Amino acid sequence: MGDASVLGGSSGQTNNQPGGAGVSGGGSPVDGQGTGQGAGASVGGAGASQGSWRDSLPEEIRNDPSITSFQDLPAFVKAAIETKKFVGKKGVMPPQWDKAHPDDIKKFYKEIGVPDADKYEMKLPDGMTIDESTMKWAKANFAELGIMPQQAVELMKRDAIRRGEEEKASEQQLQEIDKETITGLQKEWGDKFDHNVQRVRFAIGEVGKAIGVPDLAKQLEEEGLGNNGLLIKAFEHVSKFYNEDDLKAGGVSTSGAMSKEEIQSEINSIFANPVYGDSNHAQHKDVVARFAKLQQMLTGGK
Repeated sequence: MGDASVLGGSSGQTNNQPGGAGVSGGGSPVDGQGTGQGAGASVGGAGASQGSWRDSLPEEIRNDPSITSFQDLPAFVKAAIETKKFVGKKGVMPPQWDKAHPDDIKKFYKEIGVPDADKYEMKLPDGMTIDESTMKWAKANFAELGIMPQQAVELMKRDAIRRGEEEKASEQQLQEIDKETITGLQKEWGDKFDHNVQRVRFAIGEVGKAIGVPDLAKQLEEEGLGNNGLLIKAFEHVSKFYNEDDLKAGGVSTSGAMSKEEIQSEINSIFANPVYGDSNHAQHKDVVARFAKLQQMLTGGK
C-alpha cells in the first residue's frame, strides 16, 4: 500500500482480444466448380438446385450430426482435408493415457505441435508482465501437460487477471483493517494519540539501532505491519522504558502536546499524501478530518 502508516508514516492516519488461427486455418475456399464429367450432378457446384447441399446424399447419412453444422460443400471439404492431414500423420494417435509410457505421451505431444519448454513464445498482451521464475515454471508445466502455445498465452493472461483481482480485494481488506486500527487507537488514546504515535516511532528507531536494523520501520512497512494494532501498542509500551530526556532528544514532545512545527510538518505530509486528494479511497474521509483537526490546532481553534 502506498499510504502512510503509524509505524513508518509522518501522520497518524493511515482487454484483451483472445484469438489466433482456428482449427482449420487459412487457405483458399473450394469453389465447387467441376468439369461436369462423371456420373451424377455436381453437389454444391455452379447451377445446383435450391435446397441443402446435403439433399443429394444418401438418406441414411444426410442428417448425420457430424455434417449438419456445415453450411455448404466447400466448408465440409475443407474440414475433411484438414482432418485427413492430421489423422494421416504417421504415429499421431492419442495414447491410452492410463497405460501409456511417459515417453509415448511426450512423443504424441510433439507430433501435434507442443513445443519444448524453452521454445514457447509467450507474446503477452501489452501491460502484462510476469517475472522470469514464474514464466520458467509455467513453460515447463505447459510442455509437460501438452499445452499448445496459444492456450499457454491465454492461461497466463487469465491467471494475471485472477491475481490482479485477488490483490485488489486484499488491498481493500487491508485498508479497512488499517482504518479500524487507527480509529480504535484514537478512541483508546484520545488526546494522547499524536503523542503516543511519536513515542511508538521513537521506540521503533531505538529498537532498530539496538538490533542492527536502522531501517526497522521501513521493513515493518514492507511486511504490511505498519498499522498492526498489537505491534503499535507493544512499541508504545516499550517507549515507557525510556526517560523523558531520551524522548525529548529523540524529538518526542514530552508534554504530550504537539508543537507548531510538528503540526505543520504533519499537515504538509498529509497534503502530499495521494489519499488526501482521492475521494474514492477508503481512508480519504479520515485523512481529510485529520487535516482539518490539525489546521484548528495550528490556529488555536479559530
